[in-house]
Amino acid sequence: MNRIKSLNPQYVFIVLGLIYGIAFLVLIPPFQVPDEYEHYYKSWDISNGHIIPEKIGNKAGVSVPESVKIMTDSVYQKWKYYILNNQSMDMEYLLNLPLKSSTNTFVDISKYAVVTYSPLPYLASALSIALGKLFDLSPLILLYLGRFGNLLLWLLIIFLAIKITPVFKWGFLVIALMPMTLFQAASLSADGIAISLSFLTIAIFLKLALDDGIKQITSKHIAIIILISLLLSLAKMPYIMLILLFFLIPSKKFEGRTKMFKIFGLTFLLGVLVIAFWNFMVNGLYMPLDPGISLQDQLLYILHYPIDFIQTMLNTSSQYAGELPFIVVGNWAYANSPIPNLIYYMYFFIILLVAAFDKGSFKINLKQRYTILGVFLLITGTIFVLEYLTWTYTGAPVIHGIQGRYLIPVLPLLFLTLYEKGERTKNRLLVELMLSLLIILILSKVVLIFINYYYMSYF
Repeated sequence: MNRIKSLNPQYVFIVLGLIYGIAFLVLIPPFQVPDEYEHYYKSWDISNGHIIPEKIGNKAGVSVPESVKIMTDSVYQKWKYYILNNQSMDMEYLLNLPLKSSTNTFVDISKYAVVTYSPLPYLASALSIALGKLFDLSPLILLYLGRFGNLLLWLLIIFLAIKITPVFKWGFLVIALMPMTLFQAASLSADGIAISLSFLTIAIFLKLALDDGIKQITSKHIAIIILISLLLSLAKMPYIMLILLFFLIPSKKFEGRTKMFKIFGLTFLLGVLVIAFWNFMVNGLYMPLDPGISLQDQLLYILHYPIDFIQTMLNTSSQYAGELPFIVVGNWAYANSPIPNLIYYMYFFIILLVAAFDKGSFKINLKQRYTILGVFLLITGTIFVLEYLTWTYTGAPVIHGIQGRYLIPVLPLLFLTLYEKGERTKNRLLVELMLSLLIILILSKVVLIFINYYYMSYF
C-alpha cells in the first residue's frame, strides 16, 4: 500500500511511455502516420544541415539519394495494396538496401503544410538520422532511428511537465498515454514535439501561478517564460496562444500590473516576431493540395460574412461533438487499426475519473478557471479557422480537415476546469484501478495494431 501511495506519476509515465512507445514505434508500419512521408523527407533534409526546403519553379522539396526514394515509394505506395490483397512485403530487402546512391533525386513536398514547418520539431529525428548515416544504415532503419529520437525527446519533455505541474499530474499522464498521443510521439510527425512543448508550457504556468512557494516572478522565471514561448512559436503556430496562461499568475507576484503587462507584452511580441520571420522565410513554398482552395478567398469570406462563418464553426462543432472521444483518443486518418467503441469510452472515463479525484492542496480560483477555459476555446477556434483557410472551399457549411490530434496539446486545459482543491487521493484501489485499466487498454491497442497490420497480412 505504501508503494502505491508513493508512486510518482512522472516515473510511472517514463516506464509505461517507453514500453508502449517502443511497441508503437516498431509495430506501426512506415508512413501510416499522417504525413509521415513528408516528415521523413523534412527530417532527412535537416539532417544534411538544410533549414529551408529547396524551391524549384512552382515546386518546393528536398534532394535525397535514390535509395531513400526507392524505400519511401515501396512502403508508402504499396503497403495498403499488400494489406488489402493479403500479401507480405519484402521488408528484408528494404532493411538491407544500401544507403549510398550514385545520384540524388528531387522530391516535391509543396502540397503539404509540412514544407513550411520550422526545423525545431525535427531536431531529434534529424540528429538521429545524421548519426545513423555515419554508419551507412539503410534508409528504412534510419526512419526507425528517427522515430526513436523523437520518442526519447517526447518522453523527456512530458516527464518534465508532469514533474513541474502542481496539479493534475495523473491527468497529464493519462492524456500523454492515449493511443493517439503515442501514435504521434513514436513517429516522425511534428505533432509529438508540439504536444510535449504544450504540456510543458501549461505545467510551467500552473507552477508559477499556483505554487505559493514562488512569492515573486524573478528574472529566471521571465527567461523561462520567454524561452518556452519562442519554442512554442517554432513548434506549431496555434499553440503560441498558450502564453495567455500567463494571466493565471497573480499580479502581486510581479510587483504590480504595470510590470506584469510589460513582461507579457515583451513575450508576446517576441513570439509574434519569430512567427512572422519564419513565415517570411518560407513564403511561397506551400501550394494547397486542392488548387480550388484559395486562402485569400477564404479570408475575404470571413471578413465579409463573419456571422455566416460563425455558423459554419458551430455546424462543425456540432458535427464533431459526438465523435470527440473517437477522434481524440485514437481514430487516426488511415483507420487501418480501428479501436472498438468500448475502449474509447473507457479511456475517456479514466480521464474523467482522474480529473474528478486527482485533487491537491492548490486552489484554482474562478478567474483562473475562466482563463483556462478561454485559452482552450481560443486555440480550438484558431485551429478551426486555419483548417478553413487551408482545407475548405469558400462558403462550405462545415470545416474540413479537423483531426482529433490537433486538440491533444490543449486537452489538459479542458479537464483542468474540473479540478477541485482537496485532500490528495490516497485511495489505493482507485490508483490501482486506473493504472490497471490504462495498461489493459493500451495493450489491447498494441494487439489490435499487430492483428490489423501483420497477422491479417500473412494469414
